[in-house]
Amino acid sequence: MSFLRSLIKLFYKLLLFAFITISFFTNNTSAQVAGSSNDSHPMHWARYWARGLFDRNLIYTTVWNVGNITDGGMTGGVGMRWPGSEGLNYLGGANFLIAAYVTDMAGYEGKVLPDEWEGTQFGIVSNAYLPHVSNATVAQLSSDRTHQQILQPMPGWFNDGFYGYIWGINEDVNNDGELAPSEDVNFNGVLDLNLEPPEGILKSMAISTDKRTWPQFWPGGSYVGDLRQPAGRPPRTLEPGLRSGKWNGEFKAGPIADQETVYLMDDHENDFWEDYTAYRYYPLKNDDGTPNTTKWKDPDVNKLGVRGMGVEIESRTYGWFHPLAEDILVSVYRARNYSDHNLDRVVTAYYADANIVEGNFNAVDYVVATFGAEDEGRLEFDILYQWHMFPDQLNVYQKVGVFGFGFLESPGIEYNGIDDDKDGMIDEDMADGIDNDGDWRPFEDIGLPDIAGTAGNGKWDTEDTNFNGALDTGEDVNRNDKLDFEPVNDDRGTDGIGPDENGWPGPDPDGSETNGAINIGEPNYDITDIDEADQAGLGHIYVWQPNKELRDQKTFWDKFLSKAEDPEIEETDENIAFVFGAKDVRLETIDALEQADRPVWKRFTIALLMGEDQEDIKRNKATMQSIYNDNYRFLTPPLQPTLISNVTDRKVQLYWDTDAENSKDPFFGLDFNGYRLYKSSDPEFLDIKTVTDAFGNVLLFEPLEIFDRSDDGLKGAHPIPFPNLGVHYDMGNNSGLKHSYVDTLVENGRRYFYAVTSIDAGNDYDFYDRGLVTENYPLQAMPSECAFNITVNEIGDVVFRDRNTAVCIPQESAAGYTEPHVDSLKIQHVSGYARGGTFNIDVFNKNHATEHLGDIYELTFEDDGWLTDKTPMYKWGSTSGITCVNITSGDTMFSLSYPGPSAFYKDAYKSMERGVFEGIKYDFNFPMEDVVDNDNDVRREISVITKNDQGRETNEWKLWDTDTKSNIRCEAIELSNAGIALPRDFDLIVYDHVVDTSYGIDNPLSAFQIYPLNFAVWDVTDPNNKIKMKISVQYEKNRTNGNHLPSEMFGQLWDSTRVVIRFPKSDNIVSAERYWASWNLRFLKPDFARKDTTVIPPSPGDVFSFRTERNPTADDVYRFTVDGGLWKAEDVKTTEDKKVYVVPDPYVAASSLEAIYELAGNSQRRVDFVNLPPKCTIYIFTASGELVRKIKHDDAFDVGRHSWDLTSEDGPEVSFGMYFFVVEAKGLKTQRGKFAIIK
Repeated sequence: MSFLRSLIKLFYKLLLFAFITISFFTNNTSAQVAGSSNDSHPMHWARYWARGLFDRNLIYTTVWNVGNITDGGMTGGVGMRWPGSEGLNYLGGANFLIAAYVTDMAGYEGKVLPDEWEGTQFGIVSNAYLPHVSNATVAQLSSDRTHQQILQPMPGWFNDGFYGYIWGINEDVNNDGELAPSEDVNFNGVLDLNLEPPEGILKSMAISTDKRTWPQFWPGGSYVGDLRQPAGRPPRTLEPGLRSGKWNGEFKAGPIADQETVYLMDDHENDFWEDYTAYRYYPLKNDDGTPNTTKWKDPDVNKLGVRGMGVEIESRTYGWFHPLAEDILVSVYRARNYSDHNLDRVVTAYYADANIVEGNFNAVDYVVATFGAEDEGRLEFDILYQWHMFPDQLNVYQKVGVFGFGFLESPGIEYNGIDDDKDGMIDEDMADGIDNDGDWRPFEDIGLPDIAGTAGNGKWDTEDTNFNGALDTGEDVNRNDKLDFEPVNDDRGTDGIGPDENGWPGPDPDGSETNGAINIGEPNYDITDIDEADQAGLGHIYVWQPNKELRDQKTFWDKFLSKAEDPEIEETDENIAFVFGAKDVRLETIDALEQADRPVWKRFTIALLMGEDQEDIKRNKATMQSIYNDNYRFLTPPLQPTLISNVTDRKVQLYWDTDAENSKDPFFGLDFNGYRLYKSSDPEFLDIKTVTDAFGNVLLFEPLEIFDRSDDGLKGAHPIPFPNLGVHYDMGNNSGLKHSYVDTLVENGRRYFYAVTSIDAGNDYDFYDRGLVTENYPLQAMPSECAFNITVNEIGDVVFRDRNTAVCIPQESAAGYTEPHVDSLKIQHVSGYARGGTFNIDVFNKNHATEHLGDIYELTFEDDGWLTDKTPMYKWGSTSGITCVNITSGDTMFSLSYPGPSAFYKDAYKSMERGVFEGIKYDFNFPMEDVVDNDNDVRREISVITKNDQGRETNEWKLWDTDTKSNIRCEAIELSNAGIALPRDFDLIVYDHVVDTSYGIDNPLSAFQIYPLNFAVWDVTDPNNKIKMKISVQYEKNRTNGNHLPSEMFGQLWDSTRVVIRFPKSDNIVSAERYWASWNLRFLKPDFARKDTTVIPPSPGDVFSFRTERNPTADDVYRFTVDGGLWKAEDVKTTEDKKVYVVPDPYVAASSLEAIYELAGNSQRRVDFVNLPPKCTIYIFTASGELVRKIKHDDAFDVGRHSWDLTSEDGPEVSFGMYFFVVEAKGLKTQRGKFAIIK
């Protein structure tokens, strides 16, 4: 039974493996290739096959590093779906092919081969068909069944793992030996010097959105400025190079799309003609000029032999998340001839077998580009598209769309003296060292705003003195709150990245950036300017039923490639396939092209398109054409934030970084607007995808929160809608940016999925003038939002997630464990007299905080000394700086200093809110909201406390502190027009004798007379150093007593008495008045005592007190420590509220804790044992005492739960009924309980 139970437990995990591997090894070529010594031969590259998944826009498909799109005919494989992973299937398979007409060399073996030789011409076709092409097509196997005669992927272009060809990247991008949150690619909390590749049955090709797939360093010579020289074949590179740890992009050292792949393949294993015919073709020559007849699989690995044509193809696929381009994927193929022979007649083409939901009743049409030089080239766009003739008869609930391929780019013909692409240039060339179309622009030496000496000085000027791409303290020379630099334009250096772009690594080491001269690798010049190619254009279309024999290369060449110029479509109602491409292109040898300064690589680019209908797919092709014409530049969303989560009991804490706020769009510059927070119980967030378009189609996710900029005025519905959908983005309410969130509306034990996205402002014609964007580009655009993705397998395990997502399961800690925390009651106010505001210190990352248990943290402050300048009596000022230091380690958490309190209030809170320091988050808000940096602000947000502990207004402050018989009380504490708020605490004490004399003028016309007083006001802020205050007294005639002033009132508190607290002025202040006025206390009889004319003054010993709220100053010091984080056996409680129990109890058929898996809608049944100690054993019994299951629990201290899947020790699920449990842990009291399972 134990064996049976093991099979049941593994069933779900094995099912996915079975779906893919059984079909893969049944239908795929691996099942047909016999085992041989070639498997480990260095030139046998089939073991480097890898696969990538495009899932960032509405076209959901796989890509293989042998030129294929989709998994082809593999059972359980992924086709091309639209819209998204839940959409309909539209493409059975597609792949790139390259073919050439060559001359037979059979008569020249061992002879010197002349430049031109006689022989029969025949066609070589190199491709990599997966076995989906037709029923008659086999896997292109060699006759000895040792290999496939196809294109094969070159190793070194993806992370092949520790035992593979090359390992993964180093996470330490900053080279500081520490792991920053943004560097933790695999979220394991460990600084990995070599990342392991993603786990899976199939290898993953390098994909820009998953750094785990990137190689440790890229192959030598694979990008501009790479001087490393690879050796051998396959080429081996030992030095890391400039792009190690960066994406190896085509136009720069970074991606240009939201998702990209890159790989290189060649055809050296395609020995079909040598194997099956008498023809021979040898791409390489020996040193003596004879053909190199060495077989590629020669046992002597030191001998280099190749077959095929001797071509390499670099391929890239691009996908965009933006709604305007979400129906498009682009594949670029660059071919070069590394052989020793020119190839004079080459075809680059694409084969596709599209099935619009099903294979039958498909129809196809095409549009071939026309040209006109006066209209700058293309008038229409090359596109071939396919649709279903009877979509209403299909048994699907989704709308059936239109599928198509767009032809974007063909190899250039720069040698025939003809303007092939009708753009007004003849034989333009992407490798001639000339800016053929004159569109490269150097940096503009226009100077920096309000900074003298920067204009026209012959050098590129910037405020970014440390070249980190951000505005740091001290860099804002002109005080405009933005990082200023002169326009870079195309003068970006050989890496193609300028300081106005995301991911700028700093100036190029070779000095090419902003040097005023054209350098290879910069935009709009040679290899990065696709306008500088005299393209051949679409020269071949053939559509037919794919029930043909494609195994024979001669038949394939004659039938499908050597066609007339006019496209040909076979009439059929059956399944359709097509081939389209460019023909009669020359691929000369590398040496010949380099000597002639002509391009070594020839480009072929197609776009895979989807549309709602035929007109929509043409519009999408037009969109893609505009992207292409801009060298693939397109509207770019802000960078993804890095989201970090922390879970505790019924609480999820989230925080994220600020990198997105410096994101730069290629058209609009700095255009960041805000963040959106999403929460779901589904990994695809489908339960919150509820925002529909005008047609009722679900379009957008509903955010839990929107945190947008508070200063830009962009709120509510965005002025630019989604195209043709009648929907506008909600831009928020200018609530202000936040970088953390605490979710307490969660259930322990349940899995939640979170995502934080960044969104830009989009653009309208007035956005530049309003400061919403920093580049004035005349294009209306809806906002761009960054993507987010969480991938789970069929049994619900998370196998990949984007860095802006989190998967959280809140739960109780283990019994006896206290979470690390800062006890607010133990925060020590070591010195100073600050009071009021909010002062929250919380643990947001318990793993980091646990490393510093017991450390002492100290908070100190700076102030502007405004009160110190006014009087010698007090040393005081408004807060202008704050510093937090771990005085145990000496490390500074943060130190923020500003020129004045208004700047402090504006920026310091935001700076602290953005960060988590050693796992601790600080949220302060001192009483200084409206403080200004001048002497006119006499209040400085210092206020009398008139609220109770719950923050509610109360009249209790008006009462005497003592049990007085007096019927007067203090009705108001206020400031006169010239009064200055003193940030002190005061007691007014009544005596039985004269204790003071009021400050006044001995003049009957003066409001403040000189009186002997039986009361005094004391500054009691420091109880050990009380200070008697100078006071003025006024008896106001017209408030309650009319003109009658009884003589007994003078010198004591009476109805309508005004007491003004005063303090001395500094000697350097020239004034006739020696004292400043401060708080005015007005004593009156209350309204309910107005009818009684009797006044009862306070008695000796009566005390009236009032206190003020005030900000911290340089005298204030706070200290605190992180408590908890430890497990103690003596803290394990067995009281009713702390003992072990089961949830849910009773269990009725299902539970909200259970996740529904994708596989057949199943979910794993479970109950959870709660309040467990870290290590224990759980015994589960039936009501009759039979042991059902024994469970070992051994987990981290912060995990106090363990799930049981309701299966018995032997495997089957248990029946309904009452069950009992016993929990035993070494050294702890045994606990017992019961629970019910109800049908």
